[in-house]
Amino acid sequence: MKQVFKIFVGLIPTVIFAQSTLPESFTMPHSNVDYKINMGSTGMNNDMLFKLGLGGYISPTTIAKNEEGMGKLSRVGSISAWQAEHVFKAPLFNQDKKIMLRSVGISYNNASSAVFSTDAWRLLFRGNSPYLGQTLNLDKLNYSQWTSSRVHASFSLSSKASRISSHISLKHVSVGLNLIHNYRRARFGNSSLYTDTNANYIDTRLQGNYIPGNNQAIQGLGIDLGAKITIGQYIELNVTGLGIARMTKLAAYKLNSTENFTNDYKDVNELPIRRISQAQIQRSQLNSGAWINGQRDTVIKTFVPNKEEISATRLLPFQLEAQYQSLDKKHIVSAYYMYLNGMRPQLTYQHRLLNTPYGHIYSSLSLGGFDTYDLGVQLKIKPKLYTHIDIDLRGIEAFIAPTKTHGTYIGLRIKQYWK
Repeated sequence: MKQVFKIFVGLIPTVIFAQSTLPESFTMPHSNVDYKINMGSTGMNNDMLFKLGLGGYISPTTIAKNEEGMGKLSRVGSISAWQAEHVFKAPLFNQDKKIMLRSVGISYNNASSAVFSTDAWRLLFRGNSPYLGQTLNLDKLNYSQWTSSRVHASFSLSSKASRISSHISLKHVSVGLNLIHNYRRARFGNSSLYTDTNANYIDTRLQGNYIPGNNQAIQGLGIDLGAKITIGQYIELNVTGLGIARMTKLAAYKLNSTENFTNDYKDVNELPIRRISQAQIQRSQLNSGAWINGQRDTVIKTFVPNKEEISATRLLPFQLEAQYQSLDKKHIVSAYYMYLNGMRPQLTYQHRLLNTPYGHIYSSLSLGGFDTYDLGVQLKIKPKLYTHIDIDLRGIEAFIAPTKTHGTYIGLRIKQYWK
């Protein structure tokens, strides 16, 4: 959290020189619809990543090729969201009221990410059959998922009320109500799994916690705040969704290798287990594929006989955005960050390549995010006078080199102005 704050504050000194020369004007009423999907990974190549995110058959060859390029610790993430918003006609400057309603909107968001070791990946996709007589280390495995709907309203401020300094203004603030549909989390610390050479037993050491969510349509409620700050003429800073959510009736499993368990199970496939570090499973359960599901169920039954129901308060996955746009709009520099496990701040530079009768074409380079870099192209077009369409494609190298580890970003915005 401290790192995020430093990044956000650090953007301000680099752009404070910009002077404001915006003319006094009124905001035209308009409606916009936004959709975006952002996938990336440093441990999965594009061939496998696309099939996981968009569907498709994952062959043994695909899995084997992916493993060749993995490092010791990897990250993967996916963010998808759509939003519909209407902005009302409202004066931006010299308005009589200090605060007035600016816009209302709804959105749906799904964000998931994981940080994982190579051994954790092997266990999930290859099972433990290829690793008889070996220990798979499962520590540093961290997974989280958020799915939510959001309704929000924003409020614009008068020129006098919004002015923070001679060059910095708080243009509008927003408040949102979140319905949490799904919240999952898994964290493992000092954990490992050893499979006997003859596949007669496994030794498991598990430390961590697992929250698989619950079966309710609404798992919790959240409330958030947001703000837009302008610095001079060319800089915009946005914070969205900064708030907390309260979840109730969550199933929770705590795993700890120091606890003792006796053989209270009636299933004939479960052999006597005295301690959590000794999980003896029949040979038929150790086959790749079937063993994964069997091991998951066995771990829950064997190591966590008592499920705990908890309530939790968590910080929402808020977003930070900053953008600099040159006066001639040929150069755009933007920064983006979501408070999500494994997400790195993403910096994007866009350069205008072509002017057309219908708009502009930009090329871009992005660094950070869930992967390392992304090459892209953006179209900012106006098919009609009051209709604006933005198309954002990044990660085009993923289609050229599908065996490399990167990702993709697809964004679409349609904005309609009203007279």
